[in-house]
Amino acid sequence: KLLANLALVILNLIGGNEMMAMLFACRVVEGRTEFDAVPAKLKQQVADIIVKDFGLPELVPVEYGGTRAAA
Repeated sequence: KLLANLALVILNLIGGNEMMAMLFACRVVEGRTEFDAVPAKLKQQVADIIVKDFGLPELVPVEYGGTRAAA
């Protein structure tokens, strides 16, 4: 988690928010990262990518526009 947050800070400094969101979206879709582990600052953007680009609303909690029920 620390490494992910550090990477987020570094990419934010160079304008890579979109790139980080896509990275996390891919990791969630592949099952390598749980959506809950996505940094809070990126959750809505990651959710939008997963739902709109990948068409997998079942991976995203309802509060972020998906169909996954709260655990």
